[in-house]
Amino acid sequence: MIGSLSSLRQIIRISRGARPCLIVIDDLALGSKPEEALKSVKAALHDQARVLRTNVLVVSDDKSLAKILSPDVATVRHDADAFELTQAINALTSEREQTSSSDNDERVTCYGLTLNWNRFALQFEGSEESQTLPLKEARLLRFFLENPGVCFSRDDIMQMVWNDVKVAARTIDSHVSRLRKRISDSPATIESVYGDGYRLAVR
Repeated sequence: MIGSLSSLRQIIRISRGARPCLIVIDDLALGSKPEEALKSVKAALHDQARVLRTNVLVVSDDKSLAKILSPDVATVRHDADAFELTQAINALTSEREQTSSSDNDERVTCYGLTLNWNRFALQFEGSEESQTLPLKEARLLRFFLENPGVCFSRDDIMQMVWNDVKVAARTIDSHVSRLRKRISDSPATIESVYGDGYRLAVR
């Protein structure tokens, strides 16, 4: 799928679906405050860092705007001709092919837990077996693994794991509870901090 997205809402919606081949962002379509809009895009794609590296082309006369997303996001000027645009797209698709094999091994490790992000596979230290997690549990676990010991409120979790979509507190609680059971045989646990939220800790 190749999409030229004309609004921030479309960008965020597409980021929640399957990984696209290419997202083209025209800064002129982001309103009077493109910097703030791109920060929101980055937040929406926080758990899909590979998308920011290999799947985004920013059309802008200000290269500094693209750096809001990532230092190596590709850019072209609005007056770019067909040859320049083709070169930029070919470079992106070529990079994606080169990184596809290493992407399969993208892992996050902490407290004896390893999450293979591309496969949503959880593995305990010292074990060769793994278990496949549902998408939301995988996103929740990655969030905790990348921020060990930090306490997060339900609002924090809703923003970062559910991309700020409003969900009931009991929905977050039930996901945390299921994830806590999944890691019960490891040294790690998800602690409830009274009045504050949850954090990943060592038993």
